[in-house]
Amino acid sequence: MAALLLVLHTLRTRQQFYLTVMYLQSSKLSYVVMGNAVVAMGVSTFGMVTKLFLGGLRVNERDAIGEHIRWDVTETCLALTIFRSEMDVATAVRFLGLVIVKW
Repeated sequence: MAALLLVLHTLRTRQQFYLTVMYLQSSKLSYVVMGNAVVAMGVSTFGMVTKLFLGGLRVNERDAIGEHIRWDVTETCLALTIFRSEMDVATAVRFLGLVIVKW
């Protein structure tokens, strides 16, 4: 919801597509809001897919997934700290792909 409101506000205030895209690309606030929107969509997609294909998860399965996610986030933060000078969007996408394939 916040991402949609941010995009609509930016479209209204900038009134041109190029200026809107430049603002969304350069603003730290837009990175945070869009990043949270991507995470929220990923979590909701995961929930819908597991509900659709598996009929939901048992408590111990949810706990196991939560434990894996906790360790994956810790490893990701360590890796991003080590390689932060070489990070760009393409590297971040590749890294995210590796984390997803790891599951």
